[in-house]
Amino acid sequence: MKLSLTKSEMTANIVRNISSELKSRNWSLLRLSEESGVPYDTLKKLLTNRIENPNFRNIAKIAYALNVDINSLSGIA
Repeated sequence: MKLSLTKSEMTANIVRNISSELKSRNWSLLRLSEESGVPYDTLKKLLTNRIENPNFRNIAKIAYALNVDINSLSGIA
């Protein structure tokens, strides 16, 4: 298990893993926004790499909505 990820590596992992989860569920960003309570615009910025350091609370909400462990989203598990 790699615990020494840089912020940019972790953000890239989060974006990649959220995108993968959305695709596997056939969910849109709008659906994720509705399920997680994270604003659509925030999700769009995150997934288009316009947010370099995502808010932990939002990542936790996304993980909960997707029913995945937050560590798996970040790529450290």
